[in-house]
Amino acid sequence: MSNPAGSSVPRRQLGRLLKEAREKVGVTVPAAASEIEVGRSKIYRIEAGEAPLKKVEVLALARLYGVEASMTDVLVALAAETKAQGWWATFDGAMPDWFELYVSLEAAASELRQYEPVIVPGLLQTEEYAAALFQAFPENTDEQVARLTALRMQRQRLLARRAPRPPALDVILDEGVLRRPIAGMQGSSGALLGHRTPRTCTCGYSRSRRARTARRRAARS
Repeated sequence: MSNPAGSSVPRRQLGRLLKEAREKVGVTVPAAASEIEVGRSKIYRIEAGEAPLKKVEVLALARLYGVEASMTDVLVALAAETKAQGWWATFDGAMPDWFELYVSLEAAASELRQYEPVIVPGLLQTEEYAAALFQAFPENTDEQVARLTALRMQRQRLLARRAPRPPALDVILDEGVLRRPIAGMQGSSGALLGHRTPRTCTCGYSRSRRARTARRRAARS
């Protein structure tokens, strides 16, 4: 993949910071384009996170915008990161392009929030649970199941990383998620979830309106 999703996060951050710096001092797009000898469309693409920048171009724009030295170092570092591929590049072909972007954004997030009414979220699934879900699709071969499961387990490492600080994960699950059995597995999803909840995760549980109504009717009968 010539334009890996893994590089999109720092590229977008770089573009946003450069746009903010340019607008703060009132430099026009034509002036910025002239400074690094590119067309105006290139500046728009840079600021939208759609085009990479060389170090010399970052330094030139930083000087033009009057960016402080400490922030210039940040911009240069972001420009370097746009050339690096994320760990998910090794799973090329195992997931669609849109999910590669999701995984890259997930890795860069400081907080993740999710509501799940059907299954245990991917970041909290055990290896057995994930494999059982992928095996439910007849088109998945044993090799594909193994690769998809490995990908899911790799994603979970971000919750246990030391640096940078792992994101906080807030999850709300429907009660049925915890009680629902999974074919080919021993025990309920809830029993498995208890062993997978990281210290950075806060879990809440909701009960469906139908279940609450049924319990109230049973209590009155």
